[in-house]
Amino acid sequence: MTANTNLERRVAEHYASEPQLRAPDRVLHAALASIETTRQRRGLLAPWRFAYMNAYTKVAAAAVVAIAIVALGLWRFGGIGTTGPSPTPIPSPTPIPSPTAALSASQPPPPTGTFTSNMHGITMSFPTGWAVTEATAPWTTLELAGFGDTAADFIYDEGLDDGHLFLEIASQPLAGASGPAWADTIVDEPCETSATITVDGAQGLLIACTRLRAMFWSEDRGYVVLLHRSPDEAWLDDVYDTAWFEGVLATVQILPPVIGTADTFVRPFDYVLPGAPVFDYGATEATYWEVRVPAYNNAGHPGGLIAQAIGGGRVDPCDAESAVLPLDPGPDSVIQYLRTIPELTVTNASDTTVDGRPARQATVTATGGGADCAELYLWGELTESFITDLELRLVVLDVDGEHVAVTIYGEPENPELPSLADAIIGSFQFAPTE
Repeated sequence: MTANTNLERRVAEHYASEPQLRAPDRVLHAALASIETTRQRRGLLAPWRFAYMNAYTKVAAAAVVAIAIVALGLWRFGGIGTTGPSPTPIPSPTPIPSPTAALSASQPPPPTGTFTSNMHGITMSFPTGWAVTEATAPWTTLELAGFGDTAADFIYDEGLDDGHLFLEIASQPLAGASGPAWADTIVDEPCETSATITVDGAQGLLIACTRLRAMFWSEDRGYVVLLHRSPDEAWLDDVYDTAWFEGVLATVQILPPVIGTADTFVRPFDYVLPGAPVFDYGATEATYWEVRVPAYNNAGHPGGLIAQAIGGGRVDPCDAESAVLPLDPGPDSVIQYLRTIPELTVTNASDTTVDGRPARQATVTATGGGADCAELYLWGELTESFITDLELRLVVLDVDGEHVAVTIYGEPENPELPSLADAIIGSFQFAPTE
């Protein structure tokens, strides 16, 4: 027992004579400052981490790190049993504002872009950087299209979630209704806040509730321009407010009807094309004149009409070299000729008028007759073969001894086209024959 007691006493005296384990504060501060300001070097191709560590090395390294952390804590705060100063809280980093948040504190982007709606017949400015999705189908219902619907044009901010901020454009024929009566039939959220407005000279209403909606009308067509702001983005109402929307409406231009003359046609005629949808021209020759709707074609459903001076029929419509078959005067002789061709189905024949002249119309469907009649050449004027496997409408009239056939194609696929084609054909005015 005496030996053990002496040993314990000598060990205690030895440790009492050792210097303090804690380094002076100035040494610690200098070391920390050096660590923070010394740049760690690495070779140009050297990895930031070791490429390989075996399992034993990883365990040993982890143990060393743990011991170092504990030792630094004891050193910094004077040991486990010593009450040291509380660490200074590290402030949370300030979040970097998102583009949306940054925009909410500033002005909206300027309307430097210009968009023309080929389907709905208006042009307008829109904010820089917004994306555009064009309509590929006419708007035929009484309900406003939802975001992404093919019946409306959408101009939207891609920086936000889909459908959070967009402009919507749509239009449709008034179908004989007055502008105010048409506006009353359009279904949207209930709203009693409205004011009269004028958009490009057209009278209308500005309906201001959750969504801002401008409804205005020309003589025969109603238009809608809508601003949608998601309730999930509360700041949108402040940035894209009514004043901003009115600024957009101030840039709107309603595309007017196109008044033209088919002056190279063998029987020249004046015509009027509606401003919506937008039409363009096919071939214009002495015996051929065509207009069509690009928006229909872009949607995969071509639509338009062709006026032809047919020059008679064909003795053998299955032969491109066949002799011409003269036809009697009057439009009915053309319909009777078509009924004689086995590869044609002719239905719904009826009387009509064009430019005050008697005319006949019918639904015509052609099919190729196999190897013996792969293509049909119906008209004496040799052009392309007749359209097959599509339901067509033919309107035929006699203009001072010249048989003129108007072919309307794409009506079943484009529900707005029949009324548009009737309006165009109804605008034809043939020049007097000298």
